[in-house]
Amino acid sequence: MKATNVTALSATLALQLYQQEKQEMYLTSAKRWYAWVKQYMLDPVDKGFWNSVSIKTGAINYAKWTYNSGAMIQNAALLFKITGDQAYLADAKAWAQGAYNIFTRNVANQGRFYTANDPWFTAVLLRGYLELNTVDANTAYIDTLVANVDYAWDHARLPDTRQFYEDWSGSDLGRYHSLLTQVAMVEIYARISIWKKKNKDAGPFRRALHQPAL
Repeated sequence: MKATNVTALSATLALQLYQQEKQEMYLTSAKRWYAWVKQYMLDPVDKGFWNSVSIKTGAINYAKWTYNSGAMIQNAALLFKITGDQAYLADAKAWAQGAYNIFTRNVANQGRFYTANDPWFTAVLLRGYLELNTVDANTAYIDTLVANVDYAWDHARLPDTRQFYEDWSGSDLGRYHSLLTQVAMVEIYARISIWKKKNKDAGPFRRALHQPAL
């Protein structure tokens, strides 16, 4: 199969290498991979990304995961930074809103939460949102995630080992035993901390879970 995540994350690496090395081959490759994902794996209705396509049959796996959207949001924001082309910024904004619509849900009496599975996928979505925030002032997507992990700190950890539940709302342990689940939380908290230090006007670290409609 040809996977969205592999292609999109390869583009991310190439763009970051281009920013450092200024070698045109990195930018050329990143644009080609970006264009392929956008043309073949983007759901034109909800602006999310399908998971993969079979090389043998052409059949598409229509599953949607946070890391596919996150990688492409980050790529679009990076391409806008590098080229100044407003079309890339428009892509990033549309896909950010699409991901928020697809991957968050309302939890009764608690507010809005990101998907209850695979926090390490959602860590990649956060990378995309953080990259976009460097060129767009809207912090609503990040604010919700910050509120989620703040809530998880108090309400979604095992009482003895303090491991995080897979579901940040605290309703389901999920694969708390997975190292990937726990490592993802380390990355998420670290990235949020760095973001807040760079954006001191972003408000208090602990935010309300009820975010305004976007």
